[in-house]
Amino acid sequence: MEMLSTENCIGIWQFSDVCYCSQLQEKAFQFILYNFDQVISSKEFHQLSVEELCDIFDHDELNVKNESIVFEAICKWISHNSERRKRHFAILLPKVRLALLSLEYIITNMVTSELMNNNAECWEMVLSSLQLKMQMATSIPPLITTGDTVAHPRVPKDILLAIGGWIYEDVLDVIEAYNVRIQCWVSIPHHLNRPRAYHSSVFLNESVYCLGGYDEQENFSSMCRFDLNTCTWHEVAPMHYRRCYASVTVLDGYIYALGGYDGTSRQKSAERYMPDTNQWSLITPMHEKRSDASCTTLNNKIYICGGYDGEESVQTGEFYDPETNQWTMIASMGTQRSGHGVVAYVGHIYAVGGFDGHEHLKSAEAYNPQTDSWNPVPNMLTARSNFGYEVIENRVFVVGGFNGFRSICSAECYDADAKRWFEVEEMETPRFGLSCCLISGFPDLTRKFFCL
Repeated sequence: MEMLSTENCIGIWQFSDVCYCSQLQEKAFQFILYNFDQVISSKEFHQLSVEELCDIFDHDELNVKNESIVFEAICKWISHNSERRKRHFAILLPKVRLALLSLEYIITNMVTSELMNNNAECWEMVLSSLQLKMQMATSIPPLITTGDTVAHPRVPKDILLAIGGWIYEDVLDVIEAYNVRIQCWVSIPHHLNRPRAYHSSVFLNESVYCLGGYDEQENFSSMCRFDLNTCTWHEVAPMHYRRCYASVTVLDGYIYALGGYDGTSRQKSAERYMPDTNQWSLITPMHEKRSDASCTTLNNKIYICGGYDGEESVQTGEFYDPETNQWTMIASMGTQRSGHGVVAYVGHIYAVGGFDGHEHLKSAEAYNPQTDSWNPVPNMLTARSNFGYEVIENRVFVVGGFNGFRSICSAECYDADAKRWFEVEEMETPRFGLSCCLISGFPDLTRKFFCL
Protein backbone atom coordinates (compact mmCIF):
# COMPACT_ATOMS: atom_id res chain seq x y z
CA MET A 1 0.00 0.00 0.00
CA GLU A 2 2.86 2.40 0.84
CA MET A 3 4.43 1.73 -2.58
CA LEU A 4 1.33 2.65 -4.61
CA SER A 5 2.02 5.15 -7.38
CA THR A 6 0.50 6.11 -10.71
CA GLU A 7 3.12 3.92 -12.42
CA ASN A 8 2.46 0.69 -10.50
CA CYS A 9 -1.11 0.84 -9.13
CA ILE A 10 -2.63 -1.19 -11.99
CA GLY A 11 -0.07 -3.96 -11.60
CA ILE A 12 -0.60 -4.03 -7.84
CA TRP A 13 -4.39 -4.11 -8.34
CA GLN A 14 -4.07 -7.07 -10.71
CA PHE A 15 -1.60 -8.83 -8.39
CA SER A 16 -3.88 -8.38 -5.36
CA ASP A 17 -6.67 -10.14 -7.26
CA VAL A 18 -4.42 -13.13 -7.96
CA CYS A 19 -3.24 -13.42 -4.35
CA TYR A 20 -6.73 -12.77 -2.88
CA CYS A 21 -5.67 -9.76 -0.82
CA SER A 22 -8.94 -7.82 -0.64
CA GLN A 23 -7.63 -4.93 1.45
CA LEU A 24 -4.77 -4.25 -0.97
CA GLN A 25 -7.11 -4.70 -3.93
CA GLU A 26 -9.56 -2.13 -2.58
CA LYS A 27 -6.78 0.36 -1.81
CA ALA A 28 -5.17 -0.04 -5.25
CA PHE A 29 -8.53 0.28 -7.03
CA GLN A 30 -9.36 3.45 -5.10
CA PHE A 31 -5.93 4.83 -6.00
CA ILE A 32 -6.64 4.17 -9.69
CA LEU A 33 -10.03 5.89 -9.47
CA TYR A 34 -8.71 8.97 -7.65
CA ASN A 35 -5.63 9.41 -9.87
CA PHE A 36 -7.01 8.22 -13.19
CA ASP A 37 -5.94 11.27 -15.20
CA GLN A 38 -2.30 10.39 -14.39
CA VAL A 39 -2.72 6.61 -14.48
CA ILE A 40 -3.69 6.69 -18.18
CA SER A 41 -0.17 7.95 -18.96
CA SER A 42 1.47 4.91 -17.36
CA LYS A 43 2.77 1.91 -19.30
CA GLU A 44 0.54 -0.36 -17.21
CA PHE A 45 -2.62 1.27 -18.57
CA HIS A 46 -2.24 -0.64 -21.85
CA GLN A 47 -2.15 -3.95 -19.91
CA LEU A 48 -5.75 -3.61 -18.70
CA SER A 49 -8.32 -6.05 -20.04
CA VAL A 50 -11.61 -4.79 -21.44
CA GLU A 51 -13.35 -6.20 -18.35
CA GLU A 52 -11.03 -4.28 -16.03
CA LEU A 53 -11.59 -1.08 -18.02
CA CYS A 54 -15.34 -1.57 -17.68
CA ASP A 55 -14.97 -1.97 -13.91
CA ILE A 56 -13.10 1.34 -13.72
CA PHE A 57 -15.38 3.29 -16.06
CA ASP A 58 -18.56 2.01 -14.42
CA HIS A 59 -17.59 3.48 -11.07
CA ASP A 60 -19.25 6.69 -9.87
CA GLU A 61 -16.07 7.62 -7.99
CA LEU A 62 -13.88 7.74 -11.10
CA ASN A 63 -12.16 11.09 -10.61
CA VAL A 64 -12.29 12.84 -13.99
CA LYS A 65 -12.95 16.53 -14.59
CA ASN A 66 -14.81 15.73 -17.77
CA GLU A 67 -16.15 12.63 -19.49
CA SER A 68 -13.91 13.48 -22.45
CA ILE A 69 -11.05 11.96 -20.41
CA VAL A 70 -12.92 8.63 -20.37
CA PHE A 71 -13.54 8.72 -24.13
CA GLU A 72 -9.92 9.61 -24.88
CA ALA A 73 -8.70 6.86 -22.53
CA ILE A 74 -10.80 4.35 -24.50
CA CYS A 75 -9.30 5.57 -27.78
CA LYS A 76 -5.79 5.38 -26.33
CA TRP A 77 -6.29 1.83 -25.03
CA ILE A 78 -7.71 0.65 -28.38
CA SER A 79 -4.94 2.31 -30.43
CA HIS A 80 -2.31 0.31 -28.52
CA ASN A 81 -3.51 -2.79 -30.39
CA SER A 82 -6.11 -1.50 -32.80
CA GLU A 83 -6.71 -4.66 -34.83
CA ARG A 84 -7.59 -6.75 -31.77
CA ARG A 85 -9.22 -4.12 -29.60
CA LYS A 86 -11.42 -2.01 -31.90
CA ARG A 87 -14.17 -4.65 -31.66
CA HIS A 88 -14.52 -3.67 -27.97
CA PHE A 89 -15.47 -0.07 -28.81
CA ALA A 90 -19.21 -0.79 -28.68
CA ILE A 91 -18.74 -2.32 -25.21
CA LEU A 92 -16.70 0.59 -23.87
CA LEU A 93 -18.53 3.57 -25.40
CA PRO A 94 -21.62 3.16 -23.15
CA LYS A 95 -19.29 3.60 -20.17
CA VAL A 96 -18.81 7.24 -21.21
CA ARG A 97 -21.52 9.43 -19.69
CA LEU A 98 -22.25 10.90 -23.08
CA ALA A 99 -24.98 13.34 -22.05
CA LEU A 100 -22.45 15.14 -19.83
CA LEU A 101 -20.19 15.97 -22.78
CA SER A 102 -20.51 19.28 -24.58
CA LEU A 103 -22.16 19.34 -27.98
CA GLU A 104 -18.99 20.87 -29.42
CA TYR A 105 -16.86 18.00 -28.11
CA ILE A 106 -19.23 15.33 -29.45
CA ILE A 107 -19.24 16.87 -32.91
CA THR A 108 -15.53 17.69 -33.04
CA ASN A 109 -14.04 14.58 -31.44
CA MET A 110 -16.54 11.74 -31.42
CA VAL A 111 -18.45 12.11 -34.67
CA THR A 112 -15.15 12.38 -36.56
CA SER A 113 -13.51 9.42 -34.80
CA GLU A 114 -12.46 6.52 -37.03
CA LEU A 115 -13.88 4.15 -34.43
CA MET A 116 -17.36 5.47 -35.25
CA ASN A 117 -17.08 4.57 -38.93
CA ASN A 118 -19.73 2.06 -40.02
CA ASN A 119 -20.65 1.33 -36.40
CA ALA A 120 -24.43 1.70 -36.30
CA GLU A 121 -24.69 0.65 -32.65
CA CYS A 122 -22.29 3.40 -31.50
CA TRP A 123 -23.94 6.00 -33.72
CA GLU A 124 -27.27 5.20 -32.07
CA MET A 125 -25.71 5.73 -28.63
CA VAL A 126 -24.35 9.15 -29.62
CA LEU A 127 -27.61 10.25 -31.24
CA SER A 128 -29.58 9.16 -28.15
CA SER A 129 -27.25 11.18 -25.94
CA LEU A 130 -27.70 14.25 -28.16
CA GLN A 131 -31.47 13.86 -27.90
CA LEU A 132 -31.19 13.63 -24.14
CA LYS A 133 -29.00 16.76 -24.04
CA MET A 134 -31.69 18.64 -25.96
CA GLN A 135 -34.32 17.49 -23.47
CA MET A 136 -32.16 18.60 -20.55
CA ALA A 137 -31.46 21.98 -22.17
CA THR A 138 -35.17 22.68 -22.66
CA SER A 139 -36.08 21.57 -19.11
CA ILE A 140 -38.08 18.62 -20.40
CA PRO A 141 -37.60 15.72 -17.96
CA PRO A 142 -35.17 13.34 -19.69
CA LEU A 143 -36.38 9.82 -20.28
CA ILE A 144 -33.73 7.88 -18.38
CA THR A 145 -34.47 4.27 -17.56
CA THR A 146 -33.54 2.74 -14.21
CA GLY A 147 -29.82 2.07 -14.05
CA ASP A 148 -29.01 4.30 -17.04
CA THR A 149 -25.94 6.38 -16.18
CA VAL A 150 -25.59 8.36 -19.41
CA ALA A 151 -26.46 11.65 -17.64
CA HIS A 152 -25.54 10.69 -14.09
CA PRO A 153 -22.70 12.86 -12.68
CA ARG A 154 -19.76 11.12 -11.07
CA VAL A 155 -18.96 11.63 -7.40
CA PRO A 156 -15.95 13.99 -6.99
CA LYS A 157 -12.99 13.04 -4.83
CA ASP A 158 -13.04 16.45 -3.10
CA ILE A 159 -15.87 18.57 -1.75
CA LEU A 160 -15.33 22.22 -0.79
CA LEU A 161 -16.74 23.36 2.55
CA ALA A 162 -17.36 27.05 3.28
CA ILE A 163 -17.69 27.50 7.04
CA GLY A 164 -18.98 30.38 9.14
CA GLY A 165 -18.26 34.02 8.41
CA TRP A 166 -19.80 37.42 8.86
CA ILE A 167 -22.77 39.20 7.26
CA TYR A 168 -23.85 42.69 8.25
CA GLU A 169 -23.61 42.52 12.06
CA ASP A 170 -24.14 38.78 12.48
CA VAL A 171 -21.66 35.95 12.90
CA LEU A 172 -22.85 32.85 11.03
CA ASP A 173 -22.69 29.14 11.79
CA VAL A 174 -23.59 28.23 8.19
CA ILE A 175 -21.73 25.46 6.35
CA GLU A 176 -22.18 25.16 2.61
CA ALA A 177 -20.68 22.39 0.46
CA TYR A 178 -19.71 22.77 -3.21
CA ASN A 179 -19.71 19.91 -5.71
CA VAL A 180 -17.47 20.79 -8.64
CA ARG A 181 -19.01 18.05 -10.83
CA ILE A 182 -22.52 19.48 -10.79
CA GLN A 183 -21.46 23.05 -9.89
CA CYS A 184 -23.86 23.24 -6.98
CA TRP A 185 -23.84 24.53 -3.38
CA VAL A 186 -25.93 22.94 -0.62
CA SER A 187 -26.31 23.77 3.08
CA ILE A 188 -25.03 21.12 5.49
CA PRO A 189 -27.08 20.48 8.63
CA HIS A 190 -24.93 20.70 11.75
CA HIS A 191 -24.70 22.37 15.15
CA LEU A 192 -21.65 24.55 15.78
CA ASN A 193 -21.50 25.33 19.48
CA ARG A 194 -20.25 28.87 18.81
CA PRO A 195 -20.48 30.64 15.44
CA ARG A 196 -17.16 31.99 14.16
CA ALA A 197 -15.83 34.60 11.77
CA TYR A 198 -12.20 35.37 10.83
CA HIS A 199 -11.35 31.80 11.84
CA SER A 200 -9.58 28.98 10.00
CA SER A 201 -10.51 25.44 9.04
CA VAL A 202 -8.50 22.45 7.81
CA PHE A 203 -9.16 18.82 6.91
CA LEU A 204 -6.98 16.22 8.62
CA ASN A 205 -7.39 12.54 9.50
CA GLU A 206 -10.95 12.40 8.13
CA SER A 207 -12.08 15.31 10.31
CA VAL A 208 -12.57 19.04 9.84
CA TYR A 209 -10.88 21.23 12.45
CA CYS A 210 -12.13 24.77 13.04
CA LEU A 211 -9.95 27.07 15.15
CA GLY A 212 -9.54 30.63 16.33
CA GLY A 213 -11.72 33.47 15.12
CA TYR A 214 -14.20 35.81 16.71
CA ASP A 215 -17.91 35.82 17.67
CA GLU A 216 -18.55 39.56 18.41
CA GLN A 217 -17.67 39.01 22.08
CA GLU A 218 -14.21 37.43 22.23
CA ASN A 219 -11.25 36.20 20.24
CA PHE A 220 -10.92 32.42 20.45
CA SER A 221 -8.05 30.15 21.37
CA SER A 222 -10.39 27.16 21.10
CA MET A 223 -10.53 24.51 18.41
CA CYS A 224 -13.33 22.08 17.61
CA ARG A 225 -13.44 18.99 15.41
CA PHE A 226 -16.29 18.25 13.00
CA ASP A 227 -17.17 14.56 12.79
CA LEU A 228 -18.12 14.02 9.15
CA ASN A 229 -19.96 10.80 9.91
CA THR A 230 -22.35 12.32 12.47
CA CYS A 231 -22.12 15.99 11.37
CA THR A 232 -21.46 16.98 15.00
CA TRP A 233 -18.79 19.14 16.61
CA HIS A 234 -16.49 18.14 19.48
CA GLU A 235 -14.20 20.43 21.47
CA VAL A 236 -10.48 19.53 21.42
CA ALA A 237 -7.36 21.09 22.96
CA PRO A 238 -7.18 24.91 22.73
CA MET A 239 -4.21 26.82 21.36
CA HIS A 240 -1.74 28.59 23.64
CA TYR A 241 -2.87 31.98 22.32
CA ARG A 242 -6.12 33.57 21.24
CA ARG A 243 -5.94 33.91 17.47
CA CYS A 244 -8.38 35.86 15.33
CA TYR A 245 -7.25 36.50 11.72
CA ALA A 246 -4.67 33.71 12.10
CA SER A 247 -3.04 31.79 9.23
CA VAL A 248 -3.46 28.01 9.43
CA THR A 249 -2.24 25.07 7.35
CA VAL A 250 -1.44 21.35 7.56
CA LEU A 251 1.99 19.79 7.03
CA ASP A 252 3.05 16.18 7.67
CA GLY A 253 0.01 15.44 9.80
CA TYR A 254 0.30 18.53 12.03
CA ILE A 255 -1.87 21.65 12.14
CA TYR A 256 0.10 24.91 12.22
CA ALA A 257 -1.41 28.17 13.52
CA LEU A 258 0.57 31.33 12.78
CA GLY A 259 0.17 34.90 13.99
CA GLY A 260 -3.24 36.50 14.38
CA TYR A 261 -4.81 38.98 16.78
CA ASP A 262 -5.45 38.18 20.45
CA GLY A 263 -7.77 41.12 21.12
CA THR A 264 -4.91 43.42 22.16
CA SER A 265 -2.01 43.01 19.77
CA ARG A 266 -0.86 41.36 16.56
CA GLN A 267 1.16 38.18 16.98
CA LYS A 268 4.36 36.73 15.58
CA SER A 269 4.02 33.58 17.69
CA ALA A 270 3.39 30.20 16.04
CA GLU A 271 2.35 26.76 17.27
CA ARG A 272 1.45 23.32 15.97
CA TYR A 273 -1.10 20.70 16.95
CA MET A 274 -0.43 16.96 17.21
CA PRO A 275 -3.71 15.04 16.74
CA ASP A 276 -2.35 11.83 18.28
CA THR A 277 -1.67 13.53 21.62
CA ASN A 278 -4.29 16.28 21.32
CA GLN A 279 -1.65 18.87 22.27
CA TRP A 280 -0.34 22.17 20.97
CA SER A 281 3.35 23.07 21.18
CA LEU A 282 5.06 26.38 20.42
CA ILE A 283 7.53 26.65 17.54
CA THR A 284 9.95 29.43 16.64
CA PRO A 285 8.11 32.76 16.22
CA MET A 286 7.96 34.42 12.81
CA HIS A 287 10.21 37.35 11.99
CA GLU A 288 7.25 39.74 11.74
CA LYS A 289 3.89 40.26 13.42
CA ARG A 290 1.07 39.22 11.11
CA SER A 291 -2.68 39.11 11.43
CA ASP A 292 -4.96 38.75 8.40
CA ALA A 293 -2.07 37.07 6.55
CA SER A 294 -2.34 33.79 4.64
CA CYS A 295 -0.19 30.68 4.44
CA THR A 296 0.25 27.45 2.49
CA THR A 297 2.69 24.56 2.11
CA LEU A 298 5.07 23.81 -0.76
CA ASN A 299 8.08 21.49 -0.93
CA ASN A 300 7.69 20.53 2.74
CA LYS A 301 7.87 24.15 3.89
CA ILE A 302 5.23 26.61 5.15
CA TYR A 303 5.02 29.94 3.34
CA ILE A 304 3.24 32.93 4.86
CA CYS A 305 2.81 36.25 3.05
CA GLY A 306 1.40 39.69 3.76
CA GLY A 307 -0.94 40.53 6.62
CA TYR A 308 -1.47 43.47 8.94
CA ASP A 309 1.13 44.39 11.55
CA GLY A 310 -1.05 46.77 13.58
CA GLU A 311 -0.18 49.81 11.49
CA GLU A 312 -0.38 48.84 7.84
CA SER A 313 -0.82 46.02 5.35
CA VAL A 314 2.56 44.46 4.62
CA GLN A 315 4.29 43.03 1.55
CA THR A 316 6.81 40.73 3.19
CA GLY A 317 6.82 36.94 3.24
CA GLU A 318 8.77 34.17 4.94
CA PHE A 319 8.89 30.37 5.08
CA TYR A 320 9.23 27.86 7.90
CA ASP A 321 11.35 24.71 7.67
CA PRO A 322 10.12 22.10 10.20
CA GLU A 323 13.43 20.26 10.04
CA THR A 324 15.39 23.25 11.35
CA ASN A 325 12.54 25.00 13.21
CA GLN A 326 13.62 28.25 11.55
CA TRP A 327 11.96 31.01 9.56
CA THR A 328 13.60 32.56 6.48
CA MET A 329 12.52 35.78 4.77
CA ILE A 330 11.69 35.70 1.05
CA ALA A 331 11.27 38.43 -1.57
CA SER A 332 8.43 40.84 -0.82
CA MET A 333 5.25 40.78 -2.89
CA GLY A 334 4.67 43.48 -5.45
CA THR A 335 1.63 44.71 -3.50
CA GLN A 336 0.74 45.18 0.16
CA ARG A 337 -1.95 42.65 1.05
CA SER A 338 -4.04 41.73 4.07
CA GLY A 339 -7.20 39.63 4.09
CA HIS A 340 -5.93 37.93 0.94
CA GLY A 341 -5.56 34.28 -0.07
CA VAL A 342 -2.30 32.34 -0.45
CA VAL A 343 -2.21 28.90 -2.09
CA ALA A 344 0.39 26.54 -3.51
CA TYR A 345 -0.44 26.06 -7.17
CA VAL A 346 1.48 24.66 -10.19
CA GLY A 347 4.76 24.79 -8.25
CA HIS A 348 4.34 28.43 -7.21
CA ILE A 349 2.87 30.40 -4.32
CA TYR A 350 -0.12 32.45 -5.47
CA ALA A 351 -1.24 35.54 -3.52
CA VAL A 352 -4.71 36.71 -4.53
CA GLY A 353 -6.88 39.73 -3.70
CA GLY A 354 -6.98 41.34 -0.26
CA PHE A 355 -6.72 44.92 0.94
CA ASP A 356 -3.67 47.16 0.45
CA GLY A 357 -4.62 49.79 3.01
CA HIS A 358 -6.52 51.89 0.47
CA GLU A 359 -8.65 49.62 -1.70
CA HIS A 360 -9.87 46.06 -2.06
CA LEU A 361 -7.93 44.20 -4.70
CA LYS A 362 -8.57 42.15 -7.82
CA SER A 363 -4.88 41.65 -8.48
CA ALA A 364 -2.91 38.44 -8.05
CA GLU A 365 0.76 37.48 -8.20
CA ALA A 366 2.82 34.28 -8.09
CA TYR A 367 6.07 33.53 -6.24
CA ASN A 368 8.70 31.28 -7.81
CA PRO A 369 10.75 29.63 -5.02
CA GLN A 370 13.49 28.77 -7.53
CA THR A 371 14.17 32.40 -8.39
CA ASP A 372 12.86 34.03 -5.18
CA SER A 373 10.75 36.41 -7.24
CA TRP A 374 7.10 37.47 -7.68
CA ASN A 375 5.37 37.97 -11.01
CA PRO A 376 1.86 39.28 -11.77
CA VAL A 377 -0.87 36.89 -12.94
CA PRO A 378 -4.31 37.82 -14.36
CA ASN A 379 -6.65 39.78 -12.10
CA MET A 380 -9.73 38.22 -10.53
CA LEU A 381 -13.10 39.22 -11.95
CA THR A 382 -14.19 40.72 -8.61
CA ALA A 383 -12.25 42.64 -5.97
CA ARG A 384 -12.50 40.89 -2.60
CA SER A 385 -10.87 40.49 0.79
CA ASN A 386 -11.42 38.05 3.68
CA PHE A 387 -12.75 35.37 1.35
CA GLY A 388 -12.53 31.59 1.27
CA TYR A 389 -10.07 29.88 -1.06
CA GLU A 390 -8.81 26.42 -2.02
CA VAL A 391 -7.30 24.52 -4.95
CA ILE A 392 -9.72 22.03 -6.51
CA GLU A 393 -8.82 19.87 -9.50
CA ASN A 394 -5.89 22.07 -10.45
CA ARG A 395 -7.84 25.33 -10.31
CA VAL A 396 -7.77 28.05 -7.66
CA PHE A 397 -11.27 28.72 -6.28
CA VAL A 398 -12.18 31.86 -4.33
CA VAL A 399 -15.60 32.33 -2.72
CA GLY A 400 -17.41 35.13 -0.90
CA GLY A 401 -15.57 37.97 0.80
CA PHE A 402 -15.95 41.73 1.10
CA ASN A 403 -15.71 43.94 -1.99
CA GLY A 404 -15.35 47.28 -0.20
CA PHE A 405 -19.08 47.92 0.00
CA ARG A 406 -20.79 44.72 1.13
CA SER A 407 -20.38 41.01 1.73
CA ILE A 408 -20.66 38.97 -1.45
CA CYS A 409 -21.61 35.40 -2.39
CA SER A 410 -19.93 35.29 -5.80
CA ALA A 411 -17.26 32.70 -6.62
CA GLU A 412 -14.69 32.28 -9.35
CA CYS A 413 -11.79 30.02 -10.27
CA TYR A 414 -8.41 30.47 -11.96
CA ASP A 415 -7.07 28.01 -14.52
CA ALA A 416 -3.32 28.28 -15.09
CA ASP A 417 -3.54 26.52 -18.47
CA ALA A 418 -6.13 29.00 -19.75
CA LYS A 419 -4.47 31.87 -17.83
CA ARG A 420 -7.81 33.36 -16.90
CA TRP A 421 -10.52 33.47 -14.24
CA PHE A 422 -13.97 31.95 -14.73
CA GLU A 423 -17.21 32.61 -12.88
CA VAL A 424 -18.59 29.64 -10.95
CA GLU A 425 -21.83 29.07 -9.07
CA GLU A 426 -22.23 31.53 -6.20
CA MET A 427 -22.88 30.52 -2.59
CA GLU A 428 -26.36 30.71 -1.15
CA THR A 429 -25.28 33.04 1.68
CA PRO A 430 -23.16 36.18 1.10
CA ARG A 431 -20.43 36.49 3.75
CA PHE A 432 -16.86 37.47 4.50
CA GLY A 433 -14.47 36.32 7.20
CA LEU A 434 -15.36 32.71 6.30
CA SER A 435 -12.99 29.77 5.96
CA CYS A 436 -12.78 27.01 3.37
CA CYS A 437 -11.35 23.51 3.34
CA LEU A 438 -11.53 20.42 1.14
CA ILE A 439 -12.82 17.09 2.40
CA SER A 440 -11.60 14.04 0.51
CA GLY A 441 -12.62 10.42 0.31
CA PHE A 442 -16.21 10.58 1.60
CA PRO A 443 -18.25 9.39 -1.41
CA ASP A 444 -21.23 8.23 0.65
CA LEU A 445 -21.38 11.58 2.42
CA THR A 446 -21.17 13.38 -0.92
CA ARG A 447 -24.07 11.34 -2.25
CA LYS A 448 -26.04 12.20 0.88
CA PHE A 449 -25.27 15.92 0.68
CA PHE A 450 -26.18 16.21 -3.00
CA CYS A 451 -28.82 13.45 -3.25
CA LEU A 452 -26.82 11.63 -5.95
